[in-house]
Amino acid sequence: MTLRVQKTLSPNDMGDTRSHQAGIHVPKALTHFFPRLDESVLNPRAVVRLRSERGLSGTCTYIHYNNGVVSDGTRDEYRVTRIRSFLAECGARTGDTIEFSRAGSNEYVVKVVASESEGRPDAFVVDLARGWKTVRA
Repeated sequence: MTLRVQKTLSPNDMGDTRSHQAGIHVPKALTHFFPRLDESVLNPRAVVRLRSERGLSGTCTYIHYNNGVVSDGTRDEYRVTRIRSFLAECGARTGDTIEFSRAGSNEYVVKVVASESEGRPDAFVVDLARGWKTVRA
């Protein structure tokens, strides 16, 4: 069984809101899917290699903004940052769904599903917060 995670892209994810907020929020329930981070340091991060089903490649950063945990700040959130240009190259738009599947150590295949596409009837989906889902097919 292959584990994949999906995220419906919000206007904020695509930069349409011009918000100062960086990247796509990752719920804590999905941190096991992404690379392991050294939680003892301030804002640990990992560079992640991306490959689209169409052969495009790029990188993004998976980061834990954790100043609320290791210092006197207020943040404690996980994000995928520096991904907007890759999504634009893939033709992603607000409302579309991106699907990540592991392809190796710190490497993921990204599939963009247009918002008007039908869901997968052969997949088991568990809804998570903020538009994320896990999929087992």
